[in-house]
Amino acid sequence: MTISSLFDTPEERIAALREQIHHHNYRYYVLDSPEVSDAEYDRLLRELADLEAEHPELVTPDSPTQRVGAPPAEAFESFRHRVPMLSLSNCFSIAELRAFDTRVKRMLNRSPDQAIAYVTELKIDGLGVSLTYERGRLVAGATRGDGTEGELYDLTDDPLQRHNRWDDPALRSVRDDLVDDLRRHLRPVRHPRLPVEAPV
Repeated sequence: MTISSLFDTPEERIAALREQIHHHNYRYYVLDSPEVSDAEYDRLLRELADLEAEHPELVTPDSPTQRVGAPPAEAFESFRHRVPMLSLSNCFSIAELRAFDTRVKRMLNRSPDQAIAYVTELKIDGLGVSLTYERGRLVAGATRGDGTEGELYDLTDDPLQRHNRWDDPALRSVRDDLVDDLRRHLRPVRHPRLPVEAPV
């Protein structure tokens, strides 16, 4: 018996999955205190995506499959990303990996039997950020948030500011993941009119 079989209808299971995933998104993205592993979260999201693919009439704009992350905490200044920060795809089987290879070859106009070399690395789960550079100088940094808006961070005195300057007249946005050593240097910009309720 699967978990889905415990529910009378696909609508009920989809509603339950959405509620669970919204809860886990809040724990992970807002409180920075996840309750489940990445693998368990991915399993829930995959089950929801599969059910929505089977029942496209049940897809709604607020479904976790249509969004990433969580809205920025109200206690902090928000920052609208120049380019949306969407989730990266993942694979859980050889069949999915082969399907990915097929899509890449199609996008590159390569024949199906032509080999493509890939570079892989272990996943490092850090704090997803968008860094904005103006004329080669780091001027803004923000968390991913909901993919459209994130929390603005004060970067006036941190290692990223001191080591990231170059001669470039353009305005550029860079997506990255910061790991623990750099995360300690970031300070959210507090909203001047709201108390801080979420942990920093």
